[in-house]
Amino acid sequence: FILTIYVKDHRTDHETGNVAAVMDGDIEPFILAYLKTL
Repeated sequence: FILTIYVKDHRTDHETGNVAAVMDGDIEPFILAYLKTL
């Protein structure tokens, strides 16, 4: 895989610049963004 300067969920358009936190498992903001689309 290729690391970029941000992580983006294309389903919700949620993104963050804290790649290290996402790689460490901090995905709650992405889960919440997805749940808001339901």
